[in-house]
Amino acid sequence: MLEGPDGNMWLWNNSFFKVSLSGTTLATYSSGIGGGSSICTDGSSIFAAATSGSYAAISKCTLAGTITNYVQSPGSYAGGYQLTYGPDGRVWQAWVDSLYLEGAGALSSGGAWTKYPQTSGAYYNIATDGTYIWIFDVAYGRLRQLTTSGVNINTYTLTGYTGGSPPGMCYDAANSCFWIVDYAGPPSKIWKVTTSGVITSTNTSATRPWGIATDGTTLWWTDYAGTQAFSAPCSNPASETGHTLPGATQPYAVAIDSLGGVYVSDGGSSNSVFKYNATATTQLCMII
Repeated sequence: MLEGPDGNMWLWNNSFFKVSLSGTTLATYSSGIGGGSSICTDGSSIFAAATSGSYAAISKCTLAGTITNYVQSPGSYAGGYQLTYGPDGRVWQAWVDSLYLEGAGALSSGGAWTKYPQTSGAYYNIATDGTYIWIFDVAYGRLRQLTTSGVNINTYTLTGYTGGSPPGMCYDAANSCFWIVDYAGPPSKIWKVTTSGVITSTNTSATRPWGIATDGTTLWWTDYAGTQAFSAPCSNPASETGHTLPGATQPYAVAIDSLGGVYVSDGGSSNSVFKYNATATTQLCMII
């Protein structure tokens, strides 16, 4: 989920959903392919991680709903995961391919794919700080800093990280750091890694933290094994508050809009998106 350049929230669930900040579904655009869970924008279109048959793909949707699908070549990619729009004007994706290569890949505006394999691992998360591309290896707890040419210039290891699946990572520009969830405890943890490599962790009462997002002041994460989302000040992530999502069984992704609204999707039986106001105390609506 994200707020698009048109001021609406965009969601991906095998189709693109355009939703007003007040919770009204304005349009649904089918891509003809499905799968995936990540979404990003280049400032004029929305991109979603998808699958086509056995191959990973990226689906592009203009703000008017025109769809273009970019399917990665057969035999090249087995799985594409989190997306980010890079400072070089390409859409970057964390990936693992059918030849057991892993790393980052980039899609140009003309539809050309370039792969940048890294040391063996499981690269599910990717983000940019506006200059570099950062990918996270959930198998070994390694955060790698890449140039936009795919060269690894720094690797920071989260000693004690016990994850191993694709939970979330986000970049916090206000605090020049990345936030990464780690659910394979107990205890589960929230990790903070600055761009200079300072690493700290905080225990969370979330059983299985998954999605994570921040506006630079407040940090939000979901509990995929529970019925809550959690929030805490970025300055003190140990000071967490739980927020119950009525009817939710698998709180998944989380996003924050420009007005401070917080959106949490539920991948369980409710198949809903919950919205909270800026003070994180009131459930406003269920969107889809």
